[in-house]
Amino acid sequence: MPYADLKPVAAGRPQPLFFCGGFVLTVLAGAVNVAMLSFYAVPVSHMSGAVSRLGMDLGARRYEDLPVIGMILGAFAIGCALTGALVGTSTLADRNRYTWVMACEVAALGAAAALLGGAVNASVVLCACACGIQNAMASSYYGLVVRTTHVTGIITDLGFMVGARLTGRRFASWKYLLLTILVSGYLVGGCVAAMIVPAFPGAMLWGCCALAAAIAVGCHVFHRGARAG
Repeated sequence: MPYADLKPVAAGRPQPLFFCGGFVLTVLAGAVNVAMLSFYAVPVSHMSGAVSRLGMDLGARRYEDLPVIGMILGAFAIGCALTGALVGTSTLADRNRYTWVMACEVAALGAAAALLGGAVNASVVLCACACGIQNAMASSYYGLVVRTTHVTGIITDLGFMVGARLTGRRFASWKYLLLTILVSGYLVGGCVAAMIVPAFPGAMLWGCCALAAAIAVGCHVFHRGARAG
């Protein structure tokens, strides 16, 4: 998160739909990550943990998990590349390509859910790809970069803004609200997954797939409405 690029009090404010969409996307990512952590002790919504696990295994000369961890890292990168090819910009635009991006995430999550019972490793890799697809949907609003699959940068920005505020630098209030909403969504998704996975492990991923499908439909409807307007 490039917090140094945050601009003071920006003119304008995102539509309420953007706040809702950000919340739902972080709920989705938080749920997928916790669901996969329940089956394989490596996060899939961000790669810091996977790289740390890779370093630990290499340092301890444990090589049995290296292929899976390598595939997790590669799948996440492939997902990001796919979104880059479909969208081609880091600035949110009213375009139907986001529908296709979410459709790709739906396909990855659906395949992961279908394989969960017999091929957990493949399911984890597919979930990493799905998170890579979503993470690359970075949107720039007045210098504020929004990510929806991890919270390190979000908390960094919040801390930076609070510290800067103490020295007299002001930021638009909606930025504090948006970042707080994103962190809350990720937390909510993780809590929901933690409650559901022990009793219905397979159902959680199918639920995430259904939520991603609903987001894809919402993107399509919004795009058509924007074009009609």
